[in-house]
Amino acid sequence: MAENKYQELDDAICAHIAQRIVHPTASSTLEAVARPFLARNKTPFPEEWRLIDRRMQAMRKAGRIVYERTKDGGHGRWRLTDAEIHGNNEHDQ
Repeated sequence: MAENKYQELDDAICAHIAQRIVHPTASSTLEAVARPFLARNKTPFPEEWRLIDRRMQAMRKAGRIVYERTKDGGHGRWRLTDAEIHGNNEHDQ
């Protein structure tokens, strides 16, 4: 299985989500982790929040994180899946 070149960023995003603080795309700490990836990869949209968002969507599709909406229609929140919390998945994105 291929090594995830974004593993450091993905782990930082998961740690951030576990703390339940500000939305991950608004975190200056995560932006600092994402910045070197932008420099190496020469992405077409070199904004840190875009890379963080793309990684979050990749982790959502891989079953590492989920977005839960509130029942009253308000803003939801990101959370780690049970498999991610218990370490029962393979980081293959």
